[in-house]
Amino acid sequence: MQDAWPEAVVVYPQGLPTKSALVDPQGQFPGWMVDANDQNPDVRFFDALYTRVMKKVNGDPKRVFAMGHSNGGFFMYTLWAMRPDKFAAFGSAEAAGAGRFSLTPKPIFITIGSQDNIVPPALQRRSLNYVFKADGSSPTGERFGEKGTLYNGTAPVVVWNYDGTHTFPRDSVPSMVKFFQRSTRP
Repeated sequence: MQDAWPEAVVVYPQGLPTKSALVDPQGQFPGWMVDANDQNPDVRFFDALYTRVMKKVNGDPKRVFAMGHSNGGFFMYTLWAMRPDKFAAFGSAEAAGAGRFSLTPKPIFITIGSQDNIVPPALQRRSLNYVFKADGSSPTGERFGEKGTLYNGTAPVVVWNYDGTHTFPRDSVPSMVKFFQRSTRP
């Protein structure tokens, strides 16, 4: 992201080892707590990080974005549900979970790998239907970048389909940056 958008301040927080019933029941790998409540320590961490970074770099609150891969993408849906006023747009890569939350319309860029062996594409598409509903998306879209489709509505949605596994598609970054650059919060 920082190479494709050198003017941006890019912050990459890493989740702590977190239990995940489906993928990591022992909690051996980094992750994020996805419960949408104010007692969630990862949401409180976000609040502190946001305040610190915005103050340190004199950030523009109308141009803040969140993107996450896998469990980080699931946590992005938590932030969308709990702190929508902090973000201009979101990005989700190989993640699901939108259906667990009440979401207000927000622009989002979503990547889905057709060979994902961790978060099945069918589950990601089911989550995408909740996003389409929240954003009032049109049923048909237009090309956006090499592999993306833009769906307009109350808030735009880009779906970047690629032939890949549960790895972040780096070739989506230039189009994601373009999408973010078009998005500002009122």
